[in-house]
Amino acid sequence: MDDFNKQPKNIHPKFKPLISPLRLQHENTSLKNQITKLNDENGFDNLTGLLNDKALRAKITEQYHDRRSTATKEITFAYLDLDDLKIKNGLWGHDGGNKYIQEFAISLRNYFRDNDYIYRIHGSNSDEIGILIESNQVDFLKERLETFQNENPNYSFSYGVKCGSRDKNGNLDLNKTIHDADMIMIGQKNEKKNGVKYAI
Repeated sequence: MDDFNKQPKNIHPKFKPLISPLRLQHENTSLKNQITKLNDENGFDNLTGLLNDKALRAKITEQYHDRRSTATKEITFAYLDLDDLKIKNGLWGHDGGNKYIQEFAISLRNYFRDNDYIYRIHGSNSDEIGILIESNQVDFLKERLETFQNENPNYSFSYGVKCGSRDKNGNLDLNKTIHDADMIMIGQKNEKKNGVKYAI
């Protein structure tokens, strides 16, 4: 397998963790734990270098408080989930599974732009990834994910894409958009297909 200690290239500085513990294999455990804590507090996932759940929750809160000014704004969210992580964990063990997630995230990051928000969802045991674009970019997300899947056939994953959902008052609702994209992804996973279903 490839070198898993590399970081995603072409990342905007605001998306970079302070430092990756994966580059400190010969440092002491205390220092690694301190770096892990700093990364988490600053909104970065320790394993992948992507934004983490804390950063996503902050984005949801920001959008909720700003919902009146987002009446005409659009967002697009993609929800991804690896299909075969349990198999990989069984073959390689937990550490091998983590390396698989890391390599997947690094490869995926390089297919997107610096200003696209990419999150690892649900913490350190998760293989779920969210991609947020603050405009109507369904076609762009479709093209990027299909290209990534075609060029990286060693990764099997399901995904759902949803253009901004709105609440009963017509306000943009990021939390509902994430939920709707998740439901689309689950439907795809259950059907064991590799295509994308879109709900706009």
